[in-house]
Amino acid sequence: MATNVKILLRRGKRAELSLAKLDEAELGFTTDTNQLYVGLEEPAVNEIQFDPFANAHAIIQSWLNSSDCPSTVPLTVDEDLIVADIPDGEIDNIITALNTYKQEIIFNSASASFPVGELLTQYRHERTIVKSSGVIPNINSITATFEVLDEKTAGAFVVSTVYKILTLGTTTQAEWNTTAGTSGVTYAVGDTFTAATVGAGTGTASFSIGTFTFTTQTLTSLLSTLQTDAAIKAANIVVEVDGVGVTSYLKFTKIDGKALGVDFSSGHATLGFSQATNTEAAVTGYDVYANGTILPSPIVGSGITTVTVQLSESSGYFAYLQEGDTSTYPYPTAPDTSPFFYFGTPSTLDYSAESPAVESTSITGESDTKIGLYGSKRTNVEVLTEESRNQLFTNQHLKSYSAADGLRSDLYKKKLTATIAIIGVDLVTLQRQYEIITLGTTTQTEWEAMGVPSGTTAIVGTKFVASAVGVNTGTVREVATFLKYPKEECTSIFIDYSLKQTNGTMTFVRVGTIRVINGTPQDIKNSYVPANTHYLTKLTDTNTEIHQDLNTDNIVDSNEISNIVFLTEDILIADDDIVISYTQDSNFSTEISYTVKRWTM
Repeated sequence: MATNVKILLRRGKRAELSLAKLDEAELGFTTDTNQLYVGLEEPAVNEIQFDPFANAHAIIQSWLNSSDCPSTVPLTVDEDLIVADIPDGEIDNIITALNTYKQEIIFNSASASFPVGELLTQYRHERTIVKSSGVIPNINSITATFEVLDEKTAGAFVVSTVYKILTLGTTTQAEWNTTAGTSGVTYAVGDTFTAATVGAGTGTASFSIGTFTFTTQTLTSLLSTLQTDAAIKAANIVVEVDGVGVTSYLKFTKIDGKALGVDFSSGHATLGFSQATNTEAAVTGYDVYANGTILPSPIVGSGITTVTVQLSESSGYFAYLQEGDTSTYPYPTAPDTSPFFYFGTPSTLDYSAESPAVESTSITGESDTKIGLYGSKRTNVEVLTEESRNQLFTNQHLKSYSAADGLRSDLYKKKLTATIAIIGVDLVTLQRQYEIITLGTTTQTEWEAMGVPSGTTAIVGTKFVASAVGVNTGTVREVATFLKYPKEECTSIFIDYSLKQTNGTMTFVRVGTIRVINGTPQDIKNSYVPANTHYLTKLTDTNTEIHQDLNTDNIVDSNEISNIVFLTEDILIADDDIVISYTQDSNFSTEISYTVKRWTM
């Protein structure tokens, strides 16, 4: 009797593919995009492949050009977000560098031990949070009156202050009566009293640190009042707004974990609260805030030890005086959390418990762009199928997808943000490429500190990737590269595109075709003086867009159409690539989707 055998393939969504390694020759089918993949055995392909994310091509290439990338040769990411031709033996180092970053921590001890290779963990006290249950209905007109409630433990009660009992603890009824200046009263949770003594035992009670009244206030004004209030800061309470505009929520966070209350006498609904009384009980314990591996070798100085730690890109970063000493989180006058952090390793569980206590005095460095979350060794290679969506067919509806969809785009997509603006060296953005416009008073040493390669004389026209913000009066302009390819690879480039350009006020939409001729493969050189120094190139951009006649004069003015211009320059013989660059007016950015065909003759 014949036996029917059904063969099933491993299956899952396209977004899950980067998390799953197919075995050698194993087939995998993506159920949402109908694509087929086959697994390769490492190191059959010395390549890294990235899943798409916003402005992926430019961000990945900036990282490859930076000092963080440990490759011994220059690497390029192609339009499929694949980094190919990685030298043998280097791919693991690059993957590690992609997924990690380093921080430097200075501790106030020259005798504390920080064993190399151990995991250094920073712990943070758990927090109590009171947050509005709904969005604030009208952020421009808030009328409310409420009290903010803190917690005290018996033994620390303030005489003549009114309290409400939260927990009885070990405080006896006799001690509660003594504390309240009463006799014969049986006290329970929720009862109020006025402290006659500081109290005894471990009972806890809440008290008001202030009453706040707002009449037709804006959310911005209300938040400023709460954030600058001395009593709120002294109580270790952080006040923030989650969300923006019509999705705003008001949030109170007590960073010492004690009980926290926000009680309204009126207007709770105007701040998004569903009830007038809002109380969160105290929490105990610490959670992991960040951790990383101690690298060789800690440096011992005069009363200090400097420790370098390698962290995963998926980890949080170590923080020093985070709430109070920075202007970024959550606001400059927020209470300082340093008493509620401590460090530990497997060898020393709690450095703050040492005698004397070991604490951080400085922490520098934090996570760079987390592109490692999107990149992995290319071990799953697509098999060509009808649903491959690889632009082999000309009659198709081309689409772009976000990384979250897990779907493969038919189109390449980029965001072009560089402008023709000339800026001072103190305004550069790190890891972007710039061209020197004027030297000003910026010295050679200062240019090199910014990123000009050591030994290269900084002159007008010198290009470099900014590794630090500059000083003095030199000026630069961002080098705006759209695409570049090795000059020997192709004679003709055809780019069909659709773009949207905006400055926040005006939005322009344009479609077109860019045609580029590259004279390198045919050795077509310049005849202008000095001759034979460049390979010739030619670019045309045929495009169409809707004229937005702002002044209704039926004349196309420069501010009524898009202003991005694509161009290419003749290729210096010593250069490696043909570069298609762009210019656009200040304050504009462009999102472009495109397909590319390259021909070699």
